[in-house]
Amino acid sequence: MLTDSSVKLCCNTKRGCPELTKVDENYYTIKDDDGNIIKIHKDELKLVGDAVKLIDESKDKLLLG
Repeated sequence: MLTDSSVKLCCNTKRGCPELTKVDENYYTIKDDDGNIIKIHKDELKLVGDAVKLIDESKDKLLLG
């Protein structure tokens, strides 16, 4: 679902879908399935996709602890 300032990221599960909302020119909020909300700068948000790729590509190389 798309509005003027938010997007619902539907994932085809029985749980709710995360929602991304633009707060102002520099900040967004992400509301998760449980209603928890984080506020994140748009520059940091742009890095999330890259971080997911990095973690997925190097899952066998990650050190835990």
